[in-house]
Amino acid sequence: MRIFIAIIVSILLHIIAFNIINKTKIIPEQKAILNNKPSVVTLIKLKSTQKYKKKHKTKQVKYTPKKSIKHKLHNKHKPKKIEPKTTFKPKIKPKSKPKTITKKIIKKKVVKKKIQKKIIKNKKLFDKQHKVNTKHSIIDPLTQSYLDLYGDSFKKFDKTTKLFILKNIKDIGLITQRYLQYPQLSAMAGQSGVNVVEFILYPNGDISEPKIIKSSNYYLLDDNSIETIKMAYYDYPRPLKPTLIKIFIKYILQ
Repeated sequence: MRIFIAIIVSILLHIIAFNIINKTKIIPEQKAILNNKPSVVTLIKLKSTQKYKKKHKTKQVKYTPKKSIKHKLHNKHKPKKIEPKTTFKPKIKPKSKPKTITKKIIKKKVVKKKIQKKIIKNKKLFDKQHKVNTKHSIIDPLTQSYLDLYGDSFKKFDKTTKLFILKNIKDIGLITQRYLQYPQLSAMAGQSGVNVVEFILYPNGDISEPKIIKSSNYYLLDDNSIETIKMAYYDYPRPLKPTLIKIFIKYILQ
């Protein structure tokens, strides 16, 4: 109970103190209004502008508006006019061809000439070693029988091919006969005969596919002739140029 009374007393004291403070802060004008007294207002005259201007003369400055940032940026991007410059072009001398290329060309020509000379020398040596006059020389009957297979086409050949055929056709026929083996079925059946085969002989020793020009009327004998030539051509003499060879192969039963 005592505490309650003390709280009420403290509140009252605070209210009284607040009212006293507000009364002390009242402005005199508010007092006059409260007391219904007229308030005095003091007026201050301002100095005339003309007199002020005479005393303080100011220089008039013309206003120049500053260029905006956008205007500056726009001017930056404008392309500058480039005046054509007079350039001095020096006279260029034509490049001389390199000597190395001409030397190589000369070397190639020299090599070609040397090769041609060697070929001519080889032909001359071949002609000297195999000198045969077809008109006045005596040809053995076996070589003549091989030459008869060529007929008139032999005359159209050049000198080197003629000399090679005359000298080596007999040997080619004999080498083929060495490799020849009589087929057993043909021997049992009593088959015999003669066939003619032709092929081209190359300088490296190779031959073209042999062909039967004249058959023996027995396919076993004809096939055997082609097989024997394919085995025997390794031992054939080699010509200077591709040469047509015609030989006959005989099958005789004893």
